[in-house]
Amino acid sequence: MAINTLRSYGKFKSRSFRKVVADGPKKLADHGKVVGKELDRKRMILEDLRESLREKGIDDLSKVREAYLEIDGSISVLQYEE
Repeated sequence: MAINTLRSYGKFKSRSFRKVVADGPKKLADHGKVVGKELDRKRMILEDLRESLREKGIDDLSKVREAYLEIDGSISVLQYEE
């Protein structure tokens, strides 16, 4: 939650930050595996992603089909069917 607030503030205050953040959704996880280069590009760490997943009730990355960092700074998650 704090990350989303910081991103929103950064987009409001800085044009260059807005360009980095607002260039479209970015895939963070694919078939239970982290897409590391996107985490590095967005200056996220793995624990930030895991925290967002826990907030959505997902306790294991292997349950994630895809996860995206959206333009607004939120993280959307598609899970495998149970």
